[in-house]
This record gives sequence, C-alpha cells and structure tokens, in this order.
Amino acid sequence: MSNVLEIHNLAIQIDGEDDTVPAKIINNLDLKVREGEIHGLVGETGAGKSMSVWSIMGLLPTGMEIRSGEITFQDQKISSFSEKQYREIRGKEIAIISQNPFGSLNPVKKIGKQLVDFYRQHSDCTFDEASAKVLEELSAVGIPDPIRRFHSYPDQLSGGMAQRILIAAAMINRPKMLLADEPTTGLDVTIQSQILELIRKRCKELGTSVLFITHDLGIIAQNCDYVSVMFAGNIVESGPMKEVFLNPQHPYTRQLLDTTRPNNKKFNYLDNGSPPNLKLIHDGCNYNYRCQFATDECKSPLSTSKVDTDHIVRCHKFGKLDD
Repeated sequence: MSNVLEIHNLAIQIDGEDDTVPAKIINNLDLKVREGEIHGLVGETGAGKSMSVWSIMGLLPTGMEIRSGEITFQDQKISSFSEKQYREIRGKEIAIISQNPFGSLNPVKKIGKQLVDFYRQHSDCTFDEASAKVLEELSAVGIPDPIRRFHSYPDQLSGGMAQRILIAAAMINRPKMLLADEPTTGLDVTIQSQILELIRKRCKELGTSVLFITHDLGIIAQNCDYVSVMFAGNIVESGPMKEVFLNPQHPYTRQLLDTTRPNNKKFNYLDNGSPPNLKLIHDGCNYNYRCQFATDECKSPLSTSKVDTDHIVRCHKFGKLDD
C-alpha cells in the first residue's frame, strides 16, 4: 500500500521574544499516511498537532515558517509550493474539517451559495449544475431537508448540523486526503458519534485517506487504523493502533493510556507538567523533563527504534522500561 502523504524531518520555527533566538514548535517530524487509511495524531494541547495540519495545507500563521524537511503529497513536494500551486490542490486534493464549524462558514451568505462557490472553484460547471451537486452532497452527509438547508444561513444551524455542512464542503470535490482537526470538539456525545461515523463512512465510500487530530484516545481506538503519538513538536511513537495501545513503548504513550485507566497505577507518570518552553526543544527527547526514567542521555540526539514491523518508538530507554 503506497503513501498518500509523507512528512520527513520537518521543522517549523517562530521567532523568539527577543527576535534573536528562534523557537521550534515542530522538530524533526516524521509522519506517513497510507492510501485509504485513517491515521490518528494524538497528544495533549500544545503538542503541535494543529500546526502540523496547517503546514500541510500551506496555511501557517504569519511569523511561522518551515525551516527544514519536506512534505510530500502524492509524490509532489508540496512544502515548496507557491500559494498559486497550493490553491490548485487546497480543497480539491487535500481538504480540511476544523474544530470550529461556525468560524469556517461565512455568516452573511447562505449555505448553498457558499458550497456552490467552493465547488465551482475546482469544477468547470454552471451554477445549476453545482447546485445539484451540493444538494446531492448535503443528502449524502445526512442533512434533513437539503433544499431548506441550502437556503439557510449558518446561524440557523445547530453545531452538529454545521459540522455536517463542513463535511459536505470537504468531500464535495472528492479529495484524496482529509485533515480532520478535532472535528467533534464541543459536540455532545451522541452527535459526536454520528459525526465520526459519517466521516468514516464517506471516506470509505470515496477512498479518501484521513489524518485525524485529537487528544481523545477513545476516538482513536474506535476510529483509527494507525496512530502517531505527539509530544512537544515530535512523534514519539507510532504504529498500528491496536499494537501501540496494547504494547506501548514510550513513557508518554503509557502516560496517555494510563489516564484512561484510573485504577491502573502501573504507569502513573502524570506530574501535572506542561509542554516545555519552545526555546528548550532540542534533538533529544523533549519529554525528559517529565519522565521518571530520564537521564542525561535523554538530551542527546534520538534515533528511531523498531518495535515490530510497522511499530516504531523514539526513546533512549526503549526495551528498558519494564526492567
């Protein structure tokens, strides 16, 4: 199975407070998403998950830039694309669903007009032809009475309905890659489950690969084929979801899993810490300041260790945690 998306040795920096010490927010990031795969990217707030997504879309905030490494999509090095080149694939080949549906919709334009305009950016068709396509997609994502919603404004929608609209917008051009950035944030459990099922269903129907960003391990367990665990700008462990969850090899992965098992104190490494100062990120393990196994060795450059065929970990203490 070939890779749709590959990120290799990516580093993203932002100028430091004194404009002399650049701070890395992503460092030596490696990530691969295969055809038809739902790949979960999990980590706490501040890990760099969303910034990784915006770098793929070529939409990094002002003041942030890719300093090294590359992002490849379908054998194209998109990290070196111009804005014009990005506009040709953004929304067509690579689509995104954000965690704030109302912030992504124009409040003064009707839903139908917004989706028609979006579809026609990448399709040579008439307004009527695009309208028919939009209605078809609204129906496909479970919008009741699509014609009525076509003529509705965003403030007339519930949160779950607005998120379905975003899914319709993301999938209408049949993208090869979908970036889902915590798309169920703020939704109640029932609506959350419906949205997750809808994303799985539509992506399977259309053969779309998914990079699913979340801090919720339950969502990863129920929806993802593969998982990468991120801490302070780096992937510390990745592999098939079941293998990583059943046989975690990095202390941080074990910490995250332990938070879902309150009665299991075996891997209780929580110390209420927070991600390190960005200026302190280095080529060693950024988790060392919170890790009970850390030694001076953990500040030295890291290499990747293979746990199993597709299961890898970046930890100086690999194989020694249970000694």
